[in-house]
Amino acid sequence: MKKALILLAVAALALSSVPAFSQAERKDPTDAFVKTVPIAKIYTHVLGYRILYFKSTFEYAEMYVPISWFKAGVEKAELVVGNEPSYPYFTIVWADGKFDHIRLYVRDSLMHPSWGELTAVGAQDIASNFNVQGPPLEF
Repeated sequence: MKKALILLAVAALALSSVPAFSQAERKDPTDAFVKTVPIAKIYTHVLGYRILYFKSTFEYAEMYVPISWFKAGVEKAELVVGNEPSYPYFTIVWADGKFDHIRLYVRDSLMHPSWGELTAVGAQDIASNFNVQGPPLEF
């Protein structure tokens, strides 16, 4: 009985120390900044998304998010689909002064007025717009 209590105490002590080790391995950026921006319209394209958004001056601006950012291993972008009243909007995260990732919060129905389709007119010009390394810095 005494050995069982000692083993139980040792096991409890060992389990209680696990979170301390896992926190030491966590790699949080020392300086992170998040910006949330409402979306006016999202245009789909084979190469990604063209996003028309509102700047703080109530003017429109556009941004292109390549489909390659959503692939495993790259993970610069994430698409969150839902039906929340606040959708559509996006958040951009900069970590340690560099672009880290963007998360698009969009409506689940493509029939929603926030969705549109980018036409093939001037396809060469459109393709070059998706060749970006990060989002614009004008908000």
